Amino acid sequence: MVISSAEKAILLMVSDLLEALKYPTPSLDPDFIRGVVSGNHFWALEWKLDCLSDGSPKPPELVEVLGIMDAWRILKFSFEKADIGRFLFETKRTEIPVFEGFDANNEGRHLSIARFLVNELDRYPELKDAVVNSHSPLLAYYAPIVDAVISIKADLLHGTFTTDQLIAIFKRQDQ
Repeated sequence: MVISSAEKAILLMVSDLLEALKYPTPSLDPDFIRGVVSGNHFWALEWKLDCLSDGSPKPPELVEVLGIMDAWRILKFSFEKADIGRFLFETKRTEIPVFEGFDANNEGRHLSIARFLVNELDRYPELKDAVVNSHSPLLAYYAPIVDAVISIKADLLHGTFTTDQLIAIFKRQDQ
């Protein structure tokens, strides 16, 4: 969805009017509209209001963030059921890997999208506390993990990976 500057101004004025009139519109929350405009998250309007969908492709950064957060959601739930001692021994790690957010300086758009997904659209509640400024770029670190998760995702048993699958994912990531 491409929005002109004039359309952005109109959206902001409408949100101000709705707020001033205290007009009850659950689908048009003024704060949500302001967040969409200020963060340039116009894709979220289509998610919140299906009637606005124009079939436009999702922004590439959104697709990347969704892939990363989907992968870490599965990994988080998988580690809760895994044999952690065996995982740490086999992967020669001292702690289980966790989602660490995105770098605000170099991955600011990704961080903004992740925060909007979690805080405004109530997606990925299990990762809410991890959507932070990592203070170092992590996209290159996440990429092989996401690729590995996607490659064996079809073999998921009950929505989580086995300890052997987790070991395979992170050994592949370390190569």
